[in-house]
Formats: sequence, C-alpha cells, structure tokens
Amino acid sequence: METSNKSLDRVRLGISPLSWTNDVLHDLGDEIPLEQCLREASEIGYEGMELGRKFPKDPQVLRPKLAEYGLVLAAGWYSGFLADRSLEEEWVAAADHVRLLQGCGNSVLVYGEEGKTPEHFLDVPMSRSPKLKSIDLPSYAKKVEQFSARLKEQGITFAYHHHLMMLVEKAEEIAAFCDATEDSVGLLLDTGHATAAGADYAEIIR
Repeated sequence: METSNKSLDRVRLGISPLSWTNDVLHDLGDEIPLEQCLREASEIGYEGMELGRKFPKDPQVLRPKLAEYGLVLAAGWYSGFLADRSLEEEWVAAADHVRLLQGCGNSVLVYGEEGKTPEHFLDVPMSRSPKLKSIDLPSYAKKVEQFSARLKEQGITFAYHHHLMMLVEKAEEIAAFCDATEDSVGLLLDTGHATAAGADYAEIIR
C-alpha cells in the first residue's frame, strides 16, 4: 500500500476547459467567461488546465492568469497536418504554439491530425471519416516520430490524440498507428472518443 500511495503522489489532475466552453461548437458555453472556468476547476480540486480558445496566447499573460487560481497549464492541443504537409512546414506552423507551451512551463503537446479530415466534418456522417489505410502509414509514422523528437529537444512531450473523424479513430487504427511508430511517440487515451468509435478502451489499455 505504501508503494501505491507513493505512486499516486506523482499524479496531478488536470481538466479540459471543454467542460465549460467547447472549442468547436461555439454556441456551447460561449457565454461562460474564462475566469469562471478557472475558478470552478480550482474549487473542484484540479491542479491544471488544458488550453482552450478563450485562453490568452501570450505566456506572459496566461501563466499569471492561471496562477491566480492555483493552476498551471496541463497540456496544449495542437491541430496538425502532417498527413498533408512536410515535417518542415509543420514545424514552422507549430512554432508559436511551442513557444506558448514553453513560456508557460508546460511540457505536453497534444497532437490532433486534421489532415485528410472532411470539410465541415461536424455535418457529415461518421462513415466519411478518413481511413488510416488511405495514406502511406510508414511515411506518416516517420514524420510523426521526427516531429516528436524535435519537441523532445525543446523539452516537450508529444501525445497523439486518436479522435473521431480523424485518421486514427477506430481500435484497429490506434493499434496500427502504435505498431508503426516508436515507443517515443506518446498516445493520449481518450476513452470517450474510443467508445464513440466503437472501441473497447479497456482492451486498448491492455
């Protein structure tokens, strides 16, 4: 039991602001101010918050704003297009986001692959989700690995988010992606997205 407690001491709980304001559906929570989100998250007992669309993008502003409520930046979602563009193009596109994370003392970039995603994806059936088998997976995996390695050099951990209506969505796609990439490429387990895609997330964990 003592060993278990020590392990739990290293766990810090953070939450996404999507519980207050949705980043995609602007009519959900658009009236809720950032300060309410941060205050309530802190009162509940969370120690960190993931980035959201209402957050300042200047670390000199964001970091003290979070600190007002005893919070730190837990992670930052990044919409990537490595399926469509080169590693160099992606690295240039991510530069401001990487600087924001570094400026806030954050070490986790959550990567969502928006390349190949259908336009207006919220209005099309899930059957239109892009298929991982439609791309050159070894080539894509190599770019993801190289992007992850560059982030590591900057002190940032890469976490790939399997996601509805994106290239890595279903259980077999998650497995194929993990098999194709090195262990240095992290995976963010989203049990909600996994379940909605028809996967058994307990099996994914195993």
